[in-house]
Amino acid sequence: MPARNLRAVPDQPSRVVCYVRVSALMGRGGDDFHSPDVQLGGIRRLITGMREVAVIDDIDQTGRNFNREGIDKIRAMAEAKQVDVVAVYDLSRVGRNAKEALAFIDDLAALGVGVISASENIDTTTPAGRLMLQQFLNLAEFYSNIIGKNWADVIARRAEQGLGHGQPTGYIRKDHALHVHPVDGPAIAQAFRDAAAGERMSVIVRRLAEALGRTVYPSVLRQQLRNPTYVGKVVNNGAVFDGKHEALVTPATWELVQKRMAREATMPARHLEPTWSMVGFTFCEQGHAAYRHTKPDTKGGPKVDRLLCGHRQYSTGCNMGQPRLAEVEEWVLDQVAEHVRLLEDDVAAREARQVRQTSARVERAGLEKQRDAVRTAMVKITKQWGLEQVDDATYQATIADYRASEASLSEALAAAETVVQLPSPVQLADAGKKLLAMWGDMTVPERNRVLGTVVEKVVIHRPKRWREPAADRTQVFLY
Repeated sequence: MPARNLRAVPDQPSRVVCYVRVSALMGRGGDDFHSPDVQLGGIRRLITGMREVAVIDDIDQTGRNFNREGIDKIRAMAEAKQVDVVAVYDLSRVGRNAKEALAFIDDLAALGVGVISASENIDTTTPAGRLMLQQFLNLAEFYSNIIGKNWADVIARRAEQGLGHGQPTGYIRKDHALHVHPVDGPAIAQAFRDAAAGERMSVIVRRLAEALGRTVYPSVLRQQLRNPTYVGKVVNNGAVFDGKHEALVTPATWELVQKRMAREATMPARHLEPTWSMVGFTFCEQGHAAYRHTKPDTKGGPKVDRLLCGHRQYSTGCNMGQPRLAEVEEWVLDQVAEHVRLLEDDVAAREARQVRQTSARVERAGLEKQRDAVRTAMVKITKQWGLEQVDDATYQATIADYRASEASLSEALAAAETVVQLPSPVQLADAGKKLLAMWGDMTVPERNRVLGTVVEKVVIHRPKRWREPAADRTQVFLY
């Protein structure tokens, strides 16, 4: 009798993770809504005989985006060989982006992990299951696109009826309509009046933050000042409709504000060419960037360029005075000339520079090891969390500490890399000599560019006595 080829029976049941996802609860119910409990019940009927090791859920998470904590947990457990099968209620729970869903399932398959579905009766470990998988995922993506289009149509119809989408600051949404917030509404209206009157943006930001009781950023304020909702309009895809909500701003005030916003809608200063020689690397002793301010010393006298701390209006403890830009430039050039002489004549200075770069290389290697260790620890704690060996609060606190450490180490690495990449003493000396020889003929952008290759930063300390010379309190850091 020919021997039969019997399939081996595993000693232990397969380890299965139950994965549940809903886009948004929002109080939904009924037979057509697959709630987390409904999904989990169907999955558990499917996995009878298997060993359930975890239930992972993504609540209020869209299936079109794969940046989900639940997906990351499953991937971590698969990489750690802690799961054999992932069970879902239906394949759309994995995702509604067919390309990314297939890539994720392929990654699991490469790690020896299969995916089974309670609704479609699909097993991705078989060829037939793979074929059915692709068809169902394509249908899920198609269905998601239909939902998106239907939702866009709903928003468009609401806009035509004068009903906006969203809830801008200054309004509250009640019974599917916008109503003026009793506190935030008047504060926004006052911000518009201040802007129309020509008040400085920094003052408007401060007043609005005090009224709202929370931080207000200038960029957000500018967006609010351009929002037609506040003048009683609803905008959808460029079309403007009369809204049914109460306006916070009169048409006259709105027009004045829009004219001002148009005048001020220039390219940010950081994208323009430098307007003075040391812009970008001149600071007060507290690390705030300095800016140039031009004004006459006496009434009717010639205008003089002076340096001020850019943070002085926000911090009373910062006071670098108002040194003349020309005096600071002269002192910086003197320091550059001395630095060039040392680089050319002083062997010890060149050796010190080489030692500094060597130390930076050693420091960089150590920092890289520390950062790798932190990243390894992040993976470890994530795996422990996926196995429910640590609670959510401990995980969140630990991972936050690790992320802070990683950011700090990355910043230190960038600083060390800057030292490692410094030009040679000969190159620095040549750049310094070129700067000194051609300073008078250079344009401001050229001065800033060449000076930045020699000078790391300039720190201006607060004066210790009346009219203390700028040279006595200016510290120049050279490469």
